Amino acid sequence: MKFITIKESHYVTDLTVLKSKLESEGIICNLKDEYSTQVLSHLPNMMVKLQVYEKDLEKAGKILSDSGEFKLTNNNVLCPECMSDNIKYIYTFQDKLQIFWSLIISLFTLKFVNRITGLQNCRCKDCGCMFTAAHNQ
Repeated sequence: MKFITIKESHYVTDLTVLKSKLESEGIICNLKDEYSTQVLSHLPNMMVKLQVYEKDLEKAGKILSDSGEFKLTNNNVLCPECMSDNIKYIYTFQDKLQIFWSLIISLFTLKFVNRITGLQNCRCKDCGCMFTAAHNQ
């Protein structure tokens, strides 16, 4: 059977509580990268992943959404091909430049500047489909 990641966090303790909750309901869980994250916690992209078996995915999602710990969709953005909510936002050079200058302007004016763009490039982590979606910040 295949494990599916249902939640990620920088902190092992956040996911340990959720793992206990799921295991009390009879769902077998795995914390992927648990020890690597403790050693390499200074890296921003190192995250612990809470995983469940594919057959328990729907039951785990219902338990966690009922308890308020888990949103069923990622900002209501779904892949148009496979309807998955496992989406990664892709930032182009222009997006990064706009974020950088917004930060600089915010530092000097002491006012927060919102991003102007309303569309965001996305990639589905499950099927690899590339698409553009409305960006909600």
